[in-house]
Amino acid sequence: MAETTVVMRSKDDKEVIGETLTSIFDQTYLDFELVNIDSGSTDGTMDIIKKFKTRVIQIKPEEYIPGYVLNMGMENSSTPYVVFVNSDCTPMHREWLENMVQALKSDEKVGAVYGRQIPRPDAWPIYRRDYDYAFPPDAPDTREALLGNESWYNFFSMASSGVKRSVWKEIPFSPHIQYSEDIEWAKRVREAGHRVAYVPTAVVAHSHNYTYQQCYKRFFEEGRADAQIFESSGWRESWLFYSFLPYCSSLARDVLYCLKRGEISEMCYSFSLRWAQKQGRYVGLKTGRKSSKISD
Repeated sequence: MAETTVVMRSKDDKEVIGETLTSIFDQTYLDFELVNIDSGSTDGTMDIIKKFKTRVIQIKPEEYIPGYVLNMGMENSSTPYVVFVNSDCTPMHREWLENMVQALKSDEKVGAVYGRQIPRPDAWPIYRRDYDYAFPPDAPDTREALLGNESWYNFFSMASSGVKRSVWKEIPFSPHIQYSEDIEWAKRVREAGHRVAYVPTAVVAHSHNYTYQQCYKRFFEEGRADAQIFESSGWRESWLFYSFLPYCSSLARDVLYCLKRGEISEMCYSFSLRWAQKQGRYVGLKTGRKSSKISD
C-alpha cells in the first residue's frame, strides 16, 4: 500500500490539467496513488485524465459541495497521509509532494499543511499582490501571531494541502458550507489542539483573473461564510472597519506595488476590483448574520 494518496478535484480544466498531472507523476516522491474526483467536466478534461494512472470518481455538477467531496476523497483512500491539489494548481518543482509529506511526518503536533501558491504569468497585478501577501516565500507559521484577525489566523487553502488521516477521522470536513470550507475546517483543527503548518517550499502555480462580477460574488459568499464560521466581533464588523478602511489600505498597497514594477496603467483596475472584494464581503457578512438570526 502506498504511504500517501493525492486527491485531485477537477472540472473543465483541459488547458492546464495535463501540465498538472505530468508534474505530479514526475515528482521525486513516488510512494503515492492518485484519486481524481471530477464534477462533470464537458470540455475534454476527462480525455486527458484517462491518459494517466489515476483512479477516477465522477459526480454530477449539482452534487459538488466542497466538504462532501473532500470527505469523499478521504473515504476513497486508506493511506495515513492525503495531499489535496486542484487540477489548476501545477507543481512548480519535483520536490513539491516530498516537501508536503515530510512536513506532515516531521511533527506529530501538525495535523495539516498547506503549500505556497504563486500566480501564473498572466495574472493581473492586484491578484499577483494578493498571492504574494497570502503565500510569502520564506515566512514559516506567522499566522499564529495574527490573533487580532480571526480570518488570517485561521487561514488555510485546500488548493494545495496535506492532511493526516488520524486528524480527519477526529475532525471531518463539513458538508454544510459552500465557501471557505478550508478555513472553517482549519479553525476546528486548531481548536482541537493541532497545528496547521505553512510549507513555503512546496510551490504550485495557481491564480484567477476574476472580473468585477466574479470577484463580487466570490467575496460575497466568503463574507456569508464568515458569518457561519466566526462569532460576531462587534465594532470590527462595521462598514468602516470591515469594508472601507481595508479598501483604502488595499488601494494604497496596490499603488505602491504597481509603481515599483512600472505598471502604472494597471492601477485603475484596483479601484473597482478592490471595491468588489471589500463591499462584496461586507454585504455577504451582513446577509449571513441576518440569516442566522432568522434561523435562531
